[in-house]
Amino acid sequence: NEMDREDKVGVIAFYSAAQWAVELEEIGSNMESIENAIGTIQAGGGTSILPALRMACTKLADTDSKLKHIILLTDGQAETDGYSNLLRQAREDGITISTIAVGQAADTNLLQYIAEEGRGRYYFADRYSRLPEIFVYETTIAARTISTTRISILRRLIRRK
Repeated sequence: NEMDREDKVGVIAFYSAAQWAVELEEIGSNMESIENAIGTIQAGGGTSILPALRMACTKLADTDSKLKHIILLTDGQAETDGYSNLLRQAREDGITISTIAVGQAADTNLLQYIAEEGRGRYYFADRYSRLPEIFVYETTIAARTISTTRISILRRLIRRK
């Protein structure tokens, strides 16, 4: 685990609507409850990225953390319009956005665009088993700053052995 107790984390699950699976909070001694909440995220219908991304950016814009970073994970297709202004505002608010496309059905062009305009990194994972490796890498990069805030936006999380 590359995150410190003082770091903040939030998780937004999204399908056709977005909702907080884990409200933005300091990790402290809450890691087990955070992991349990993430584990309850189920696959659902639809992939609407924009509302979830807007929720994350709004929340991060109001925090005073030195690093404000979003990791967007999806395995589906989403709306393709409406990102420009949001991504411009995110840059102005000091928010970076990295994206992870999982599987062949993911909209890789959109996710590459979001990562580029969000001044983050784009990843493609052909299988869910690569996700821990990607998240550790992203967390390691973010951990270079002492006080960090991260929000992960998850379409679905599937644990495979």
